[in-house]
Amino acid sequence: MLIFLTDQLSVQLEDTNALASDSIDALENLALGWREGNHIVVGTRKAIRAIVHQEGLSRRAHAAFRQIQGRLSEYLGLVRVIATRVEVTGLTTNERRVRDRDKEVLEVPLKFFSSSSSIQQTILLTENLTDARFFYNLVRTIAEELKLGRLHYKAELRGGGGSTITAEFRQIQDSNIRFCLAIADSDKKYAGSSAGPVADELLKSDTSSRVRSEALILPCRSAENLIPCSVLRAISPDFQAVVDLLDRLAKDGDLLLRAHLDLKRGLTLEYVFELPSDSPERIFWEDRLGYLKNICGFSKTCVRTGTCRMGAGCSCIIHNGLGRKILSDAVDHICSFSRFDQVQIDDEFTKSYFSEIGQVILAWSCSLPPRRT
Repeated sequence: MLIFLTDQLSVQLEDTNALASDSIDALENLALGWREGNHIVVGTRKAIRAIVHQEGLSRRAHAAFRQIQGRLSEYLGLVRVIATRVEVTGLTTNERRVRDRDKEVLEVPLKFFSSSSSIQQTILLTENLTDARFFYNLVRTIAEELKLGRLHYKAELRGGGGSTITAEFRQIQDSNIRFCLAIADSDKKYAGSSAGPVADELLKSDTSSRVRSEALILPCRSAENLIPCSVLRAISPDFQAVVDLLDRLAKDGDLLLRAHLDLKRGLTLEYVFELPSDSPERIFWEDRLGYLKNICGFSKTCVRTGTCRMGAGCSCIIHNGLGRKILSDAVDHICSFSRFDQVQIDDEFTKSYFSEIGQVILAWSCSLPPRRT
């Protein structure tokens, strides 16, 4: 994360004859976190100057803050572009979340960093480890698209065990030591539906008073919906029909339909027509069947009558499922790129949906290369 030391902190540092041990520990830890490349540490010129002149700091901490001081012009530009930052606003101020125009600011006291664990890399917690690898590596490879290619990204990837992700998230919150970003599928089967039970429970645990953690629920059905079409094409030529459908939906501007397809299992008319007639999910899909039949080529008679002529052998396929391993296969492909290569995001859906998600992940995991002092 980007940790910003404010002018308010510098005033208190200058007015204090001798810092308390927890404040010294916090400054030492911030210097260590910067040296190890776990987080970005920056501040106003006044704040960094006040720290450089502090007595009681180790030689290595002084050297680290002098190096930060020498690169402030470069570092301060990051404050304008990173979506979420931590601001150290005093020695013993309260913790709170505030908005600075379009940026989220986590205000904390200096003693927030008095534990060495507090400057360890951010935990990226998802329902399973494959999801975490997908988000982390996709952000890493599309950083140029986000115009932040010079940054590094560092996070401890954890899988929360599917439905037990909330329990893991609460445990991290209760320890109140590490930064943590938790991400879960929405499991929304149609536009306007409520989030699934896992996402709902996770959101209830995300309170504004817990500034070290944040829960992010995907705006689409699942992580699979965010796999770029370029990646699906590269994985297997057998996916071409599905990719063509996804491309068409994006070009025609039906991003909601694209967002709620079940890419693992697929979708048939049989499934739609077996839903209760007043089901919001059935209504969502039936409203689009007239459009879909022209793309997918299934029976007009089935659409008109609202029943599948084939019954259990339904051949009216909206799209074939890509299988349960599709996200794992996508991760393997994305990981084959070097840090300086990019995954090509060639469809409007992924650009639109992943842009906002990517900014959040990037903000919580951004870092700079390790330094020697």
